[in-house]
Amino acid sequence: IQIKNKMLSSIGKNLLSSKKILNISLYNLSIDKKVSENISQGISKNKSLQYLSIKNSKIPIDSYEILLKGLFSHDGIKFIDLSNNNLGYSGVDTLSNALKINKTIKKLNLFHNLFDVNGARRLAEVLKINTSLEELDIGYNRIKNAGFKSVLDSIKENKALNLKFLGLKYNFVHDKILEEQLDAIEEN
Repeated sequence: IQIKNKMLSSIGKNLLSSKKILNISLYNLSIDKKVSENISQGISKNKSLQYLSIKNSKIPIDSYEILLKGLFSHDGIKFIDLSNNNLGYSGVDTLSNALKINKTIKKLNLFHNLFDVNGARRLAEVLKINTSLEELDIGYNRIKNAGFKSVLDSIKENKALNLKFLGLKYNFVHDKILEEQLDAIEEN
């Protein structure tokens, strides 16, 4: 189901808690606290939901925190796309806390969310202990060499992590650092 802005006011707990809905895509929406509460409550009740995409919605951090409560109390969701939401460090910090709890997320898209080295380091902390992620896209952010190195060091350290895809394009990583780090991963 793709829900447009005009339909957003009618989205309710009943729609999201339907046992027949496996995928929900919300694009280009204004997601405030009230809408976040409705979505969060619905998601936490919908045990069949496997895919959630909230793209390009520029979610305020207080609404984002509410939304994550439902998202990560859900034990069946496998794919989350939060691309292009300007989450910044605060959003990545909140997400990282949630990722410590949820062990079913396999794919996470954080493309273009304006986080930097500190956000990358925060994600790196989670990557040291996470065992479910198979795909992570952190491209088009403000990650520089140190943040990139933190992420890759965590991946190397966590032998139980089965990460198959790491999206890094359009960050500020020097080619030499990239080559060195990727060579080190291949050696492990």
